[in-house]
Amino acid sequence: MLVVCNANAPAIQHICQDQIAGRMLMSGIRPVMVTEADLTTAQGEQITDKIFAAARREGANAIWAATIAPDFTVVSPGPTIGFGIGGFGTSGGWYRSSGVGGGVGVGFPVGGEQVNTAYAADMTLTDVETGRLMWSSRITTPASQNVTEQVTQLVEVGVKSAQQAGYL
Repeated sequence: MLVVCNANAPAIQHICQDQIAGRMLMSGIRPVMVTEADLTTAQGEQITDKIFAAARREGANAIWAATIAPDFTVVSPGPTIGFGIGGFGTSGGWYRSSGVGGGVGVGFPVGGEQVNTAYAADMTLTDVETGRLMWSSRITTPASQNVTEQVTQLVEVGVKSAQQAGYL
């Protein structure tokens, strides 16, 4: 099986390919990795044509393609510290009383914002001989700062889904 990962960052792309290849090996499938040259388009040639050519050249029967991209981002403000000054006074007796009160509060952030991004993966399994799409899935993860863990979860869920559908 030829493994192709597309991502907005080369590091995420390589993590994706490594994770998928590892899961394929655990399932008894020999993964073949696409080269950077196969991903590069030249003078209007479509990337799919190059990928199919690479799959045939490597003897792969199917192409597992994954596109991983941010799904949404959550920004949480950092913690804050607040200070307050207040006062209260009274005068008069039990029946006649009056009071005065006041207060001042100041808050300011400590540390920076925390940015958590949720990633999603569109995964497909395509037959090399016929070019027919056999299986597809869209998977998302909860927002987190750990991209490697999210990619691992995306691949794990995707592979299990394809196995349950009878394709792996």
